[in-house]
Amino acid sequence: MTKPDQSEQFPNNEVVKPRAVSLPASCSVIAPSSPMEDHKIDSGLQKLKEIGIEPKKRFIVSGDHRYLAGSDDDRASFLNRAFGDEDTDVIFCVRGGYGSSRILDLLDFRLIAQKPKVFVGYSDVTFLHCALWSQCNMVTFHGPTISQLRVLPGEDIETLLNIITSNDKPNYRFPYAQTLKRGKAEGRVLGGNLTCLCHVLGTRYEPDFTDAILLLEDRGEVLYRLDRMLNHLKLAGKLAALSGLVLGEFISCGPVSAIWDLVVDILCDINIPVLAGIPVGHGSRNVALPLGLKAVLDSDAKTLAYLESPTNAA
Repeated sequence: MTKPDQSEQFPNNEVVKPRAVSLPASCSVIAPSSPMEDHKIDSGLQKLKEIGIEPKKRFIVSGDHRYLAGSDDDRASFLNRAFGDEDTDVIFCVRGGYGSSRILDLLDFRLIAQKPKVFVGYSDVTFLHCALWSQCNMVTFHGPTISQLRVLPGEDIETLLNIITSNDKPNYRFPYAQTLKRGKAEGRVLGGNLTCLCHVLGTRYEPDFTDAILLLEDRGEVLYRLDRMLNHLKLAGKLAALSGLVLGEFISCGPVSAIWDLVVDILCDINIPVLAGIPVGHGSRNVALPLGLKAVLDSDAKTLAYLESPTNAA
């Protein structure tokens, strides 16, 4: 695969939004990271059909490439083709795992910026969220993968449909979240998986986190590893630059109370609102959130209110 020219492609800072999806819609399914068994993919695709989204294109390699869902060239080519496909309204990722960072240099960001689409995923897909924002200024959606659609509660599926099919400003209230630091702040919502964000620092795909509301979640990282990664963000000046912090779920990472205590300790000299424990990430729920848009975080009221729609009129 010929590496696309990625130099000086986007001189302006205009936010690029996808068109709102009109149901019934068609989607492309990609596997930018790790592979997944066919029967699990089929189960997730059936859920899409039930909500009015027909899987038209399946950009997935047959067979594995070590721990990856195909070669870097194939996975990058499939993602480029999905964005270029005129019949595709939505792009869903099969799963996270590992590998999306390997294809970033092979993506055609000029094509992607010219043909924005609703792009949904989380976990390892965080690398793609970061790249699509930093290189295209494109709004994407931190939300469920195909593997997770099979088990999500109906309310989370409904939230996803609402934010990709309407031109409303998303407004969230998380009554069961915990206020770790009080306050109210406005900023652009960015972020995703903590481990992935730490690994994107120092690359050309690192977003500008200045005055951002940072979303963090993770899975399978013991407390000292979370400490190391959060401290890394702090030493890099990223936490002090934020306007607010929102923490999703940290599944299989130890006692939640210990994690929240760690966050408060790390942020002891940084005065920003922090809301913890929203149902986002690797747990039984995964509420979809737009990335790349400005919102107001009120950690006392436990709300996140976006200031504009994540999509353009269909």
